Amino acid sequence: MGIQWRGPIPQSNYTVGRDGNAVELIVDHWTVVMFEGAIRRFKDPASRLSAHYVIELCDATVLLDDVVR
Repeated sequence: MGIQWRGPIPQSNYTVGRDGNAVELIVDHWTVVMFEGAIRRFKDPASRLSAHYVIELCDATVLLDDVVR
């Protein structure tokens, strides 16, 4: 149980920065794939997908720094 850094993900999958704006909300997505499959998908440059965190039961995986949008 705990938090593990597994990033970074490819830059093609996200936009850097919020132009100084604060975080206003958190979006929670559920996946239809297993935990490791979701990690692989977010790390695939062809997917153009990103997530800051992936959570499975009591474990969390960090893929992007909080300063990245």
